[in-house]
Amino acid sequence: MAIVEMKKITLVGMNQDRHRLLRLLQRMGCVQIIHHQEEELQKYLGGDRDHWEEAQRRVIRLDWTIDQLDRCAKAAKGSLFNTRPVADDEAVISARAYRREGMGIVERVEQIERTRGELRAQRARLEASLKALFPWKELGIPLERVGDTKSARIELIQVPEKEFGEFCSQLDQMEVPGALEEISRGLDGVSAVVACHLSQEAAFEEILRERGANKVHFKDLKYPPDMEMDRVNDQLARLDEVEKQLQSEMEKLAKSRDELKLLRDVEAMEMDRMQASGEFLGTQSAFLMSGWVPVDVMETLEQKISKITRHFALEFSDPLPEEKPPTLLHNNRFARPFESIVELYSLPDSRGLDPTFIMAPFFICFFGMMVSDAGYGIVMAIVAMLATWKIKPRGMVGQIARILIYGGIGTVFWGAMYGGWFGVEVEPLMFSPMGQPMQMMILCLGVGVVHIFVGMGVAAYMNFKRGKPLDALFDQGFWLLLIGGLILMLLSPNVGGVLAIVGAVGILLTAGRAKQGNIFSKLVSGLGALYNVTSYLSDILSYIRLFGMGLATGVIGLVINTVAGMVMTSPLGYVAGIAILVGGHTFNLAINALGAYVHACRLQYIEFFGKFYEGEGEAFAPLKAAPRYVDVDLDADKA
Repeated sequence: MAIVEMKKITLVGMNQDRHRLLRLLQRMGCVQIIHHQEEELQKYLGGDRDHWEEAQRRVIRLDWTIDQLDRCAKAAKGSLFNTRPVADDEAVISARAYRREGMGIVERVEQIERTRGELRAQRARLEASLKALFPWKELGIPLERVGDTKSARIELIQVPEKEFGEFCSQLDQMEVPGALEEISRGLDGVSAVVACHLSQEAAFEEILRERGANKVHFKDLKYPPDMEMDRVNDQLARLDEVEKQLQSEMEKLAKSRDELKLLRDVEAMEMDRMQASGEFLGTQSAFLMSGWVPVDVMETLEQKISKITRHFALEFSDPLPEEKPPTLLHNNRFARPFESIVELYSLPDSRGLDPTFIMAPFFICFFGMMVSDAGYGIVMAIVAMLATWKIKPRGMVGQIARILIYGGIGTVFWGAMYGGWFGVEVEPLMFSPMGQPMQMMILCLGVGVVHIFVGMGVAAYMNFKRGKPLDALFDQGFWLLLIGGLILMLLSPNVGGVLAIVGAVGILLTAGRAKQGNIFSKLVSGLGALYNVTSYLSDILSYIRLFGMGLATGVIGLVINTVAGMVMTSPLGYVAGIAILVGGHTFNLAINALGAYVHACRLQYIEFFGKFYEGEGEAFAPLKAAPRYVDVDLDADKA
């Protein structure tokens, strides 16, 4: 439960040491470089934008190439439990030497894909030609001979089948009847050869329009359609052969994917250093860097810089009141995964309070109460542990996997309390939700009251920490008395009533203390503040969702077991029943775990954080190696 204290670092060094110092900072991954916004300083910003853009283009091209090679590789896809390769300093140096060869592979893959694009275009044209020729394959005469004579007009036409009879009738009724030979029928209609006397050309055109007939022309084709189709198929076969050769070459190039992935990550690291260098203020011979660094690494950082160069000046200072240092959370192994839940909402201000450790037990409790089946909890915890152990997911995915481990443990606990095991109700250690729903509802509301009171207690603690004990009494203490008194009235009306009255009077007299004006206006403000009691009661009722979702999990599990039991009356029925049990319980677990995660987050964000949380912090974003494909294990003592 801590926010790491940040110090402002100012480093002055010589340009000849710039690249080695940047490598050191990236290897240590502990300094966030400040971007200078002031206009008067823009002219002193260093860096080489052209080289940075060139490195960025290399990274983009490598990403695209790796994606293409991954798609076409014949090698078996990686196992679900494969781990990422690790590269040390020697591998990084080798990757830099591999740049020329690697970019050569990139260029060749780009050429192959351009060629493939041209082949696809050619194939599309040939297939369109083949489709157009197909209705005419029985024509039997060279296409170059289809054309007008001295006295007649000859056309290849396609007429909608429903119009064909009328078309033939009108053709026969012309002053000089036309001649028609049907070639085929298909989706495009009736394909036919039509001849008419030149004196009937206008009438012929009118009939074509009336019956929706289309003229068909084959430009630059002279052989019979069946021969032309053979020629097209030969060309398609040649395209297939070229495509196979290109595919074979791509598969050979795909063997270099591991080297390209390491090269890509090394290039990305260099690109990040160039971008960071652009934030340095500099002259022809020296540079100045400003940034933020965690207080616990200051001494180590200074020692490592001194090993690289003696020509530097380093200063650590406290942030000014108007400066806003970045936020870096630091929690123990138990609470660390729950930092992702805080980050999804908003990081706390660097001068505020980290709620992760306080929130984590409540999240586990709420999650377990909503899933509420011990069998589901065991499965969830085991699957999440296997994924964490074998796959080793990183970032937010890794944190969610660890949250599911804790959520599974919480689910086992509450499932045992409720007596739920894969939808089968056994003897509960506490009570059965379906048998005693009122007790479960009271329990959920009670847990909610504790959650809200803890949030108010944290707000009071923050007021004490800031030297405002009266604010803690007025803004949290009286509300605790009022809400607690109203609840206690259910058990002891006299004691609860006294506490509620004391709290209400305290709120009435103090809630408007900051308002300007006379005592009457302050009392009116206090009276208005008392109306917020409805908001607190609404917050408490929000915890009914723990009851609803917990009950739903058990009911759905029971229905799944009942349906499976109904079909298990024969050997085939047992197979179907087992499928229903496995599929149904998997679905029930998945949908309820998702719902439990979402609603447990909501209870933290609205009912809990709303009582004390001060967000709007900016995440600590140091210059560091951020590989996509390979875990780069750099020695911070080398630069």
